[in-house]
Amino acid sequence: MDVYRHSRACPERAVALLQFYGVVNGKTKTIFGSNDTITRGEAAIILSRAYNDVLLRPTETVHHFKDATGRYVEAINRLVATGITHGKTIGRFGTNDPVKRGEFAVMVARLSDPALSPPSSYSDLLSTQGGLTMKAEKENNRLLFDSAVRLTLIHTADFNYIYNRIYILEKKQGNQWLEIKYNNGLSFFADMLAVEAGKSQEVTISFDQFKTLMTPGKYRVRHTFYPSKNGTVKERAFIAAEFTITE
Repeated sequence: MDVYRHSRACPERAVALLQFYGVVNGKTKTIFGSNDTITRGEAAIILSRAYNDVLLRPTETVHHFKDATGRYVEAINRLVATGITHGKTIGRFGTNDPVKRGEFAVMVARLSDPALSPPSSYSDLLSTQGGLTMKAEKENNRLLFDSAVRLTLIHTADFNYIYNRIYILEKKQGNQWLEIKYNNGLSFFADMLAVEAGKSQEVTISFDQFKTLMTPGKYRVRHTFYPSKNGTVKERAFIAAEFTITE
């Protein structure tokens, strides 16, 4: 396959990962086409596969593009229905035209909008409950300089809490908190961790773990902590650490 031996711009691991998750295929069984340009139709197919879980599935055609035919039909229809892309004209998508870098960037940015994510199961949450506090090291993070949010867990009660490794990142839009989805294929160990009584812990949540591009706004990391069996408190702690991202 041409990508594996001769292309520095399209490394083996990236293509192999995309192929494994069914996002891309090669031009042939042995040629990926690393140095070839892609068309708007091909971009539509790639993006519809990569963001399959956030795109709408309309039951009828929502556009009037005469060139949205064959293998491009479903992908283009789903992108248009979700508001991700529009045609060159009312009747022409430009399926066989090369996609411009700017056009592709606009589509990816729209697909990364947290508004496409499901609303949170929780409204506003406190940062402290049951003797356990979770707070962000920095209340304000700079988009260009901060690639992660660092959290501190402060436990003042006399019993332990246990919790899983999956912290939930959410962004506030209007009156709702919207969940930011993790990248496809990202996995976590299934073991439970513990916050011991009277101790503190530090946790780092890297933004590159998430599918959505980070943009300025108000965010929070939330988690549920369970009192250990020997504890006297039976209630779970539902807490969140809020922070902002600015340019």
